[in-house]
Amino acid sequence: SMRWSSRVTLGAIVAFGSVIRATGFSRHDLWFDDAWVAVPARVPLSEAVNLVNTTPLFSLLMRSWISLWQNQTWWAQAPAYLAGLAAIVAVYRLLRFFQQSETLSLLAAGVIAVSPIVVDYSTRLKQYNLDILFACGLLVLFEKWRRSGTTRHALQVGALGALSLLTTGSTIVIIAPMLGLMILSSVRERDRRVGTLLAVGGVVVTFALEWVIWLSHLSHGLFVGWRNRGYLLDLRSTHRFWF
Repeated sequence: SMRWSSRVTLGAIVAFGSVIRATGFSRHDLWFDDAWVAVPARVPLSEAVNLVNTTPLFSLLMRSWISLWQNQTWWAQAPAYLAGLAAIVAVYRLLRFFQQSETLSLLAAGVIAVSPIVVDYSTRLKQYNLDILFACGLLVLFEKWRRSGTTRHALQVGALGALSLLTTGSTIVIIAPMLGLMILSSVRERDRRVGTLLAVGGVVVTFALEWVIWLSHLSHGLFVGWRNRGYLLDLRSTHRFWF
């Protein structure tokens, strides 16, 4: 159970995080990259599904949210703001789940609360703070499966993995190694094989559908940017790659 002093401290951290994030709210026009996320709310759904890039579910949910109040910038920013605050608590709960000390867990929450990039994207129309939430949830579910080996826990990992992939493609960096470890574990322990097969199969099928419907239609410019301009990793030289 959480001591009252820890509750107060965590509450203070979240409150501080909420204040410094609130400075990013705006009544003016959206930043140009955020404006692209808002475009689907201005067009029919049949056209909007072709504008979602690597975040189909996030983009479509944002489309629905923005449509409720299209002319208010702060309204469009609200989901990212709430996700940014939730990320503070999620990281605290993650460390406590792994039986880390209260001090270290609160320190981790503090890091998320004041991290410039987390704060910045708490009022941008981006999914990056959701990445933190998905990562925390996947780590908890994967650890439960590792301890128990049950099919139920494997299905939970697979379901959240598939959902996170549909929401934001960035989560593949945590899903892929998890599935690899599940496969490795099932090779050694036969009773884990059914659950692993279902979990891995579900994620693979989801990714295949996502590729056919969305990812295969991405702009060539995005691939060039990722591959040649270092948007994700700079591949132009071995030194830059390792850096």
